[in-house]
Amino acid sequence: MVVYGRSEGETEESAEIVEYNVPGFLLNGPVSVNSLVKNTGNTDIEAKYKLTVKSIFGGEIYNAEEAHNLLPDTSRREQLTWENTQIMGIFQVNYRVESLGEVKDETRLVIILPLYMIIIFIILLTILVIWIIILVRKRKERKSRLVV
Repeated sequence: MVVYGRSEGETEESAEIVEYNVPGFLLNGPVSVNSLVKNTGNTDIEAKYKLTVKSIFGGEIYNAEEAHNLLPDTSRREQLTWENTQIMGIFQVNYRVESLGEVKDETRLVIILPLYMIIIFIILLTILVIWIIILVRKRKERKSRLVV
């Protein structure tokens, strides 16, 4: 059991957000964000984490909040994950980390696109380019026949 207490005397409360990661493109899997908060003071502090996922039209899909205490001279890596992530889509992901007034807040557009969809898109794009090339050659051929 950990017992928290305060005593008379000098205390130094300071913290820094060392790492902060919000992905921008995913091939599959859950949307997962993480950060590393370091307590550089000599007393325990609280770090708060919040993940909000919205559709591109603004409707909230997922929301998660957590708070953890950090003991002096320690670091804590926190990862928040949206477990029921859809297979494919475009989402606005907001991740907020707050500790002792230091706030890191970022909203990023996250695209989830499976590998098979990328392959299908490349194949369709290749077919379209080949079709356009064939049409251009046929038009040039017709114009050259009309000139003669």
